[in-house]
This record gives sequence, structure tokens and C-alpha cells, in this order.
Amino acid sequence: MKPLDVFVVVSGSIGVLTTLPVVVLAIWSTRESRQLRRIQAELAVLMGESRELAEEIRGLQHGIREEQLEGFVQARQDVKDVTAKVGEISNAVSDVGGAVEQAGESTTAAVRDLRELAGPAP
Repeated sequence: MKPLDVFVVVSGSIGVLTTLPVVVLAIWSTRESRQLRRIQAELAVLMGESRELAEEIRGLQHGIREEQLEGFVQARQDVKDVTAKVGEISNAVSDVGGAVEQAGESTTAAVRDLRELAGPAP
């Protein structure tokens, strides 16, 4: 065997041996890229679901705010109604108080008149 033949065999063997790791790395890279694509697809689906949930939450929050506002307006109206009713009741109690006072005065006057008519006590 000539030195040139040995050189060609050795250099060819080294070339083949050095390309094997590159081939292995290429195969691993292909597998990982497929996994990465699957992960990206799943992530895209999850992001879409996240957007849908965010929109649903915004809608619910808007509904809650509207209900709270309606409740506040209703509570304010209820307070006004109660205040008006309390005023009416206060006026009615005042009127009843006046009537009781007037009835008391009439009763006192009637008792005095009866005593005067009855004369002195025996």
C-alpha cells in the first residue's frame, strides 16, 4: 500500500467519522423542531382561549358594574321614598299629637263644666 492510499483511507475515515455527529445532531434538531411546532400550535390555541376568557371576563365585569349601578340608583330612590314616608308619618304623628292635645283640652273643659254643674262635693 502506498502512502497516498493510506492518506486517502485515513482522511476518508476521519471525514466519515466527523460527519456522523453532524448527522445525529441534524436528526435531533428535526425531532426538536417538530416538537417545537406542536408546542407553538398548542400555545396559539391557549392564547386564543385566553383572549376569549379575557373578553368573557370583561363582559361579566361590565354586567356587574351595570347591576351595581342599577342597585345604587334603586337604593337612592328607596332612600328618597323612605325619607318622604318618614316625613308623612312625622306629619301624621304631629297631627295626632295636636288632636290628642285638643281632645285633652276639651276633656278638661268638659270635666270642669261637669264639676261646676254638679256643684260642691258633699
